[in-house]
Amino acid sequence: IKNEIGAIDGVFHMAGITGCAALTAIPAINASFVQQQFSSKIKGLQNILNTINCKNLDFCVLFSSVASFMGGEKYAVYTAANQYLDAHAALNINHQKTQFISINWDIWDIVSHQEMTDITLDLKPSIPVFAGLHALDHMLFEKIKQEIIVSDRRWLRRMHYLNQMRNHHNKKPIFKKSDEQCQ
Repeated sequence: IKNEIGAIDGVFHMAGITGCAALTAIPAINASFVQQQFSSKIKGLQNILNTINCKNLDFCVLFSSVASFMGGEKYAVYTAANQYLDAHAALNINHQKTQFISINWDIWDIVSHQEMTDITLDLKPSIPVFAGLHALDHMLFEKIKQEIIVSDRRWLRRMHYLNQMRNHHNKKPIFKKSDEQCQ
């Protein structure tokens, strides 16, 4: 690669299966589905690490998802794959040269309406393309080295909805009223 295009200064790992293809209820999960979900995120990262000497990069940006911490009934495998990316970035946070960052993106405004699912709460995509690119530019310029969440919609509304769903299924709520100051 270096001989053909020159040195590689940074990597963006953006692979993933989204939309309806990422949704499967836990009882219906099988090895094939897990392999498909893990292949793009986890094997993709492993391929990058095995191919490129990341010690000499300026940055390695891993595109994760808010599903990493929000989950969802049908997002178990997708959530796990994204959490793997988050964990890898966390393990490399103190890397001397390379800026490892895992960005937990909400839905960009490039998602087709066919890909919108019930987990999005029938809300429009959250991140306009210009805003997402601006946020990415800021994170790289400021050399942010951590996991970060990017969304412009109201989190309390989403958390309230998820609490309702969990309460409906007799599970503990994600947050209590005292947590509302974390807007």
